[in-house]
Amino acid sequence: MKKLLLMISVLIYAASIGYSQVTTLWEKSVTAGTKPVWETGSTTRGISYGLVGANNRLFVVNRNAAFGGKQIFVYNAVTGDSVGKLDTTGISGGTLIVNDVEVSSDGKIFVCNLAAGGFFKVYRYDNEASAPLTVINFDATGQRLGDKITITGSTADNSIIIWVADAIAASGLVHKFTTTDNGTTFTPQTLDIGAPATASSAAVGPLPNGSFYWNSHGTNAFKYDNTGTQIGTIPNGVLGTAGSAIRFFRTIAGDEYVVANALGTGVENAKIIKVVGGVPSASVLYASTTTLGTNSAGGLGDVSIQQVSN
Repeated sequence: MKKLLLMISVLIYAASIGYSQVTTLWEKSVTAGTKPVWETGSTTRGISYGLVGANNRLFVVNRNAAFGGKQIFVYNAVTGDSVGKLDTTGISGGTLIVNDVEVSSDGKIFVCNLAAGGFFKVYRYDNEASAPLTVINFDATGQRLGDKITITGSTADNSIIIWVADAIAASGLVHKFTTTDNGTTFTPQTLDIGAPATASSAAVGPLPNGSFYWNSHGTNAFKYDNTGTQIGTIPNGVLGTAGSAIRFFRTIAGDEYVVANALGTGVENAKIIKVVGGVPSASVLYASTTTLGTNSAGGLGDVSIQQVSN
């Protein structure tokens, strides 16, 4: 089974609180017959949308050895056209040399490795043409970091936070890397959310107040406050346990909206979830994307969002 390339760009329009439409702008998938030639096996795991300069971009991390083994492909997020690749000169180390990518609100690009022990590394690009600069080199002994990272805020005003969940079930650690020098160096702050049943490919979806959603393979999605105390669980009937990526959109009229990847036979899509009143147990399915194809046995994938309007 070939891994599904979760690389669909979706706009969410809410004409009112009770109505939504999901419109597919473009799709690269097995189902559409447009899967890129470099996507073979399970060499793609991380994606991110970002406004870089004046350009709407989708970045895709891939490790196909035939194309260099550590490439970050760049796509026009509006049209789906290929733009090129980032410079990965000097990137080295890690259990997987590159694994995920995120973009800050001021258009800085961050790429991480996956470190199952050893050192977790994050590289910053100031623009699409720049060389990578190492900004995090964190000792991950006894941890697994970099399955997914999430970025909130901007380097321009030092509000950026790089969120990283430890993907070891007995751990329950969530690291928040912050900066005081506009993203040149970062300092970790660690929250302990307890020991989840599983933390495989764990991810977080932070809210502006510091609370966050947490998701991983084999476990329901949870919500935690800014101290790491669990608030509640999104019901299995709304979001199953096979996915792992999760992102927060925003709050509208007291309801929180999140998007997560949903994996499994006949699913393989993204689900938009309305968390009524911000209470996870009151969550309802708001909308779903179409099925993109057949995923790998490992169940890999990611989601990224572009908020257009309410």
